[in-house]
Amino acid sequence: MYTILLLLLTCTIGTQAYSGQIFKSFYVEKNRQPHSYNYNYGKYDVFEKIYELISQKENFCYLSTISNDKQILNHPVGNVLPYAVNTYGLPLLSISDNTRQFNYIENNNAVSLLIGRKGSPTKDRIVLTGTLKKIKNDFKDGLLIPSKDTLIYKNLFTKFHKNSLWIEYPEYHIFILNNIKNILYISEKNEQKTISIKDYVKYFLQYHINY
Repeated sequence: MYTILLLLLTCTIGTQAYSGQIFKSFYVEKNRQPHSYNYNYGKYDVFEKIYELISQKENFCYLSTISNDKQILNHPVGNVLPYAVNTYGLPLLSISDNTRQFNYIENNNAVSLLIGRKGSPTKDRIVLTGTLKKIKNDFKDGLLIPSKDTLIYKNLFTKFHKNSLWIEYPEYHIFILNNIKNILYISEKNEQKTISIKDYVKYFLQYHINY
């Protein structure tokens, strides 16, 4: 009887150890980590949370721009805008050329974006600081027409905001945060962590490749 119990216990422990190794190998291979023995599972969890956070549909961001108005010259001005993200995790904004934000960005394209959980902005959030680039349009027969990039990004934007038909008006321009200088992740407990920009982009690319 004791011999049978001992054999069962040995098999159970061996199976758990083997299946645990299979899980670890699959987990590392799935996420294409080069050093399986030094893999930081906590790091993956942070990037997974960031991906879920920034990839929310029908969500808005807080945009901070630098004013060129005389009364508040060189002071930050905030606004709330819908956003989308591309395959690299770079935020996209659609801004009308009839707004102050558009003029501010044309004068100084350094901005900061804060993205929180939809409906719960006090939970974990991410702050991306960098410079915005306006996607150029084309001229044909003396008329301004949407460029190929503009059409691609507007189509992507409508996938994040299905009722954003206003984006087709010519006064709306697409901006992309293509030059990120800093990424700050703030947890629900207000713990702050600076995120590697290289790893951030890499994770987004890997996610789209794997899934």
